[in-house]
Amino acid sequence: MAYCCFGLIQGGIPPLIGPVSDELHLGRSAMGSVLGAWPLIYVATSIPAGALIDRFGLRRSVAVGILLIALSGLLRALAVNYGTLFLAVAVFGAGGPFISIGAPKLISTWFDKHNRGTAMGVYMTASGVGRILALATANSILMPLFADSWHMTLATFAGFTLLAAGIWWVMAKAADESDASDAPDKSFLAGLKVFPELLKNKSCTDRPGAEPWDIHVQPRF
Repeated sequence: MAYCCFGLIQGGIPPLIGPVSDELHLGRSAMGSVLGAWPLIYVATSIPAGALIDRFGLRRSVAVGILLIALSGLLRALAVNYGTLFLAVAVFGAGGPFISIGAPKLISTWFDKHNRGTAMGVYMTASGVGRILALATANSILMPLFADSWHMTLATFAGFTLLAAGIWWVMAKAADESDASDAPDKSFLAGLKVFPELLKNKSCTDRPGAEPWDIHVQPRF
C-alpha cells in the first residue's frame, strides 16, 4: 500500500497537466522543472535514509515516509503558483526513500526465503499500479465527480495516502522489528560509515578480465 501510494502521488499531476498549467499559468519548461523537483531531493535524502531506518526502525520510518508523501499530495492540491507547486513536489523526494529503501529491508526482515520472491514481486509492481490508478481515475472519475477541480482530485489521492499511513501504523508489527536490534551500533553516524567502505570496494577488479559491471561481493549471512 505504501509503495502503491508512492506511485499514486508521483503520477497524480501528469494526467492533469492541462488544467494545472492553465490555472497556474505555467509553461512547458516551468511544468517540466516542477515534475523534476522531487528526484533531486530524493537522491540527497537517500543517503541518510538507510541510516535513519536502522536507527528508528521500519514502523516509524515507513510511517514518516508515507506521511511526507501524503503531505506532498496535499500541498499540490493547495498550490497557487509555480513556487508552491515546486515546493509541494519537492517534499515528495524527502519521503520517497523511506519507502523505496524501507520496503526491501522489510521484506528481508519479515519474510522467510520461501516467501520473499512473492513479497518482492508485489513490492516491485506496487508503484506501477499506483501510477496506473492515477491515470485511470484522474480524468475519467475524479475530475467529473469534483466539477473538474484538479485541487480536489489531488487532495483525494492525498487522502488515500493518509489512509494507507494509518493502516500501516496499525498493522506493522513493531515487536518483530529485528532490523535495528541486530546491529551492534544503531547510531545515525554509524549507519553512514558504510558509504566510504562501498566507495573503496574493489571487488569488481580483483579478477583478471573483470568488467566494471561484473561485481562479485561475498555475502555475509
